[in-house]
Amino acid sequence: MLLILLLGFCALPLQAGPWMRDKGETFLSFSLEGDLLTGGDFVGIYGEYGWRDTMTLGLDLGGHSGAMSKAIVFARRHFATADGGMRLAVELGAGLADDDPVLRPALSFGGGLDWKGRNGWLVLDARALIIDEGREIAWEGDLTFGMQAFRKSRAILQLQARQPVSGDAQFKLAQSWVIERAPGRHLEVGMTTGIRNSDALALKLALWHNF
Repeated sequence: MLLILLLGFCALPLQAGPWMRDKGETFLSFSLEGDLLTGGDFVGIYGEYGWRDTMTLGLDLGGHSGAMSKAIVFARRHFATADGGMRLAVELGAGLADDDPVLRPALSFGGGLDWKGRNGWLVLDARALIIDEGREIAWEGDLTFGMQAFRKSRAILQLQARQPVSGDAQFKLAQSWVIERAPGRHLEVGMTTGIRNSDALALKLALWHNF
């Protein structure tokens, strides 16, 4: 049960959404989160590869204190584009959580924004974590708003909602600042705070690499 609660709060990188990687393009990120109240930590490795223009393959790894807690591979496919450019993508992931097989279906809906000449985006993600052949299911939902702050930086605000297998739903607010250090390379610095049924107060540092 503890593992399920931990997985429920290991959100995907803030740049995930309904957009596909270009064919042959690779994205990698390495992140480290430390909770200021409990002293706990989480290390994540996340990757995407543009297999086709309409399909992206990925890998989501993570663990606490040197112990792997999840290893999931996934495929995301473009499903539809609405008038105005809003996009819908479907995703299916499968892998192991503490040696238990899991499925992770997901939907992602969102699109780009233009506010006073600044580029931005708004995305709603919904995921289910299916454990023990469907006998246990945890739910996750993220609402992400991002906006270009300066020419080489962007600000990101994300509301995270989690419904574990048992217990009350919990909500967190994640804020990040992403800075381009070199073409295709970014540094993300952020903080996550609990706002309902969560006492989390964590700092995050991540490196992004596009090639």
